[in-house]
Amino acid sequence: MSNKSIYQSAQKSIIFQDYIRLLRLLEKRPLALTQTGNLTLKEIDEVHKACEFDFYHRNKDGTPMFSIRSEDEVPYLRHLRQLAKVSKFATERKHKLWLSKKGKEFLQQPLEEQFLLTLKKQFFYCNWLYLFPFGGRREEVLEKLQYQTLKLLTLWLEHAADKWYDLKQMTENTAQELSIAPELRAGYSTSNEDLLTSALEWLLPTILEKFDLIELRTKKERMRSWTFTKIDKVKLTITGKHVLELFLEVDQPRLIGKIPANIPVDEIDKQINHMIKTLKLEGQVTSDDIKNIVYHSPKSTGSTDLLNIFMPFTNDQKQMKLVMETLQTAWNYSPHQSLNNLSPHQKVLEFQTGKKIKADKPNYDSTKTKAYELIADSLPLNINISSWGDNHWGVNLSHSYYLAEKELERIREQGEIHQAESEIEQLLKREPLCLPAVLDLSYIYRELDQASKANLLMEYAHKQLLQLFPEKFIPGKDTFPWSIHSNRPFLTFLLEYASYIYHQHGVKKSIPHLERMIELNPNDNQGVRGLLTTIYLLTGQPAKVLKLSEKFPNDLLPELAMGKVLALYKLDRADEAQKYYQKYTQYLKHLRAELLATTHQPPPESGSQSSGVLVGGPEEAWLFWKAQHAAWDGTKGVIEWLKTL
Repeated sequence: MSNKSIYQSAQKSIIFQDYIRLLRLLEKRPLALTQTGNLTLKEIDEVHKACEFDFYHRNKDGTPMFSIRSEDEVPYLRHLRQLAKVSKFATERKHKLWLSKKGKEFLQQPLEEQFLLTLKKQFFYCNWLYLFPFGGRREEVLEKLQYQTLKLLTLWLEHAADKWYDLKQMTENTAQELSIAPELRAGYSTSNEDLLTSALEWLLPTILEKFDLIELRTKKERMRSWTFTKIDKVKLTITGKHVLELFLEVDQPRLIGKIPANIPVDEIDKQINHMIKTLKLEGQVTSDDIKNIVYHSPKSTGSTDLLNIFMPFTNDQKQMKLVMETLQTAWNYSPHQSLNNLSPHQKVLEFQTGKKIKADKPNYDSTKTKAYELIADSLPLNINISSWGDNHWGVNLSHSYYLAEKELERIREQGEIHQAESEIEQLLKREPLCLPAVLDLSYIYRELDQASKANLLMEYAHKQLLQLFPEKFIPGKDTFPWSIHSNRPFLTFLLEYASYIYHQHGVKKSIPHLERMIELNPNDNQGVRGLLTTIYLLTGQPAKVLKLSEKFPNDLLPELAMGKVLALYKLDRADEAQKYYQKYTQYLKHLRAELLATTHQPPPESGSQSSGVLVGGPEEAWLFWKAQHAAWDGTKGVIEWLKTL
């Protein structure tokens, strides 16, 4: 095997070439980062220009289907950045991403050596869960595969070096060789889901093919009304065969699967105490407090609750990173009640070795078991809104709010409406801005035919909420984003209040409230733009629909996308409406069909709280019709015009 073949594969691999282009860009200048450590939108655009891979999903005419609003929406770029991070070629400093000294040295090496080193980092350092973040039990399968990477590579060499390897056979061989039990393979969303098949027949072949290590053979398969392309067989390329042999022959770096060494308690305490000192919380929070919270935290929300408590105390990106890394260490290496007194680290070790680990219940000098209790004495006396940086503003919750939230959970569990009414009324006397409780009580009042009390409650709570925004908050410039977790109950209330205004005071009265919501949260995680589009159409303001659509270019939310078609028609711009519809016809045709149908019955799955709404499916079409048909039915000639499209 000559260097020529490796050189050719390095030249052929788009992802490798784009990785080098990213590093070359960093060689010229550092790239600006947001407060959360993501590349700014301007820098994402610069990286996109430098790369061969297209970051956008495009229509047939080449126009982007969706705009990019965050680096988190570009998995390909996150992949490149992870490679640079684990290779220690890029470093974050002063809100910028810089090329490190090691990165500069790497760029001086021959292309073949760069390629081989990148492959080693990909397979032995990069966490596969990061590249394929499915969550749930899929993670266990990927962990099992990565912990035994060398065995997996051996299987590929044995079966795919000189002939085509059937992926179904690969799945069974891998399950047997790596002792992957059937119960680990079983999925949780459908009865026939096989998580090992998902990993081996799509995830790994995809990444291997990107680096020109394997060739793929595909075939067409049909499922219901869908036809899709599936990878059927694989074969190692000349480069792939050589690289895998090389990995098996030479001394390897520590595999990610070889569980990192345990972090002793005194080291965890040292890291936590450093974080506490940095955030100036000495005397208010102890290491035992945090570990006791970790021990009692539920699996699903514990780490998030901890982050939400400490993030408001950070002053810059460096402190944010310190908090995340410290809490991650405490979470992963401290005992959990839900894991029978084991830490997640011990649980993974137990899983890998097959040997049970016994652990006693820890004895902490702390009585705190809820995240908010950690800094209860430091929480503001009253709820307030302050700047969180980058023109983002967020709610700082008070101790009384957390107590009220906990009390509301207890009240909800009892289920007796009259008792709940009395108890929530008492709760709101103690914490008037517990807005989830306000919404619950408003609902109870209406159920008990006390609409006037419900209306007064909504008005009072809305007035209290608006008074929280300080004079320094500049509407249109400053935002109140959904991404700040503590803002969510407040944004939820604002949407419910707008709905209350809609039903109690009329459609037009609700418009300024909905417009303000998009102004507060420009990403519109709640879908306000769809409701606002429909209201604009019902109130004879089609021009505002077009203006709204400019804020969400290429957005295919049904009410906005089809609402734009209707708005153009209403403005006597039918030709433009036709062109717009034809441009996105594959995404809108089911909505058009529902508008033209003679009967409208909700599909069987309508109303399901667990399955969600399938994009492009009958339930989405019916929900769109239910929301917007009045605007279409009230527009003369538009239904007949739709038939001509």
